[in-house]
Amino acid sequence: MTPSALSAASFLVLGFIAAPHYALTSGLLLAGAQPGSGSAVSTCACRMVAALSARLLVMVVVGMLVAGAGASAARWLPSAALILAAALGLTLSARWWMRRRNPDAWSLAGLGALLALLPCPVFYVALGYVVLTGHALSGGLLAGAFALGSAVGVVLVMGAASLLAPRLSERGRRRLRACLMSGGLLLLLVLTMGPQWGTWLCQPG
Repeated sequence: MTPSALSAASFLVLGFIAAPHYALTSGLLLAGAQPGSGSAVSTCACRMVAALSARLLVMVVVGMLVAGAGASAARWLPSAALILAAALGLTLSARWWMRRRNPDAWSLAGLGALLALLPCPVFYVALGYVVLTGHALSGGLLAGAFALGSAVGVVLVMGAASLLAPRLSERGRRRLRACLMSGGLLLLLVLTMGPQWGTWLCQPG
């Protein structure tokens, strides 16, 4: 195997290790945003694929930018990512308010992209190693491998919620979605407000 393949395999394993973290943050929020009963399995699967694909794409692009820009990305990437996430969040909120119904695949994709843009201590540690490659394509490969591995936790939470929701009453489904969204938002807030995001490239690992 080539060194790049070995590195990608290592980042895939690192993603698996980080899967519980993403299950309790992105997984809870995406599961809470899923439609309730009345949606076919194929429809739920389509929304799940849309959310995870957008998440993967954003993380790959971030990895490419970090590897290409080098340590200078520490000065602008966290702020730029937060600005983009805020703009995307406002757009999604307006879209959901105007539609006044369950999110469609595009809305779930937008939420997946938004979550990938938010500051994440686990992903930023991985980026601390990605920047050492010094090559955009290699950085995208490593970030993509990490994103795929960490998506396992998100898939499990979204799948469990999709199986549980049809077995609940309408009131129970609303409570389930509220609990999932509230829990995910609380954990994201704690993680976002805690670390010092300017040092993540200087202290990989």
